Amino acid sequence: MSDFRVWIRPLGSACRMRVEGRKNAEWLLSRLCQYSIVPTFEPIRDEDGSSCCTFNVVSASPQSCPTFDILLASIPEVKLMWDPA
Repeated sequence: MSDFRVWIRPLGSACRMRVEGRKNAEWLLSRLCQYSIVPTFEPIRDEDGSSCCTFNVVSASPQSCPTFDILLASIPEVKLMWDPA
């Protein structure tokens, strides 16, 4: 699998994930679901006019985004980016 960029944006008790490519988003979501820190997620949405997709990962804790940072950074294929405010 080729490297791909993932942008992350904290949203209170959720984190928005923006991923390059639909197949990459599906692959990443399946990887994240293997971990117990990913309790709930919203369906993947294609962005109009872009090859990127987004989905939100919902958690009971607002501290979940730093945990996602560590998890995403540990996946060799992921190039982690911070979504600008």
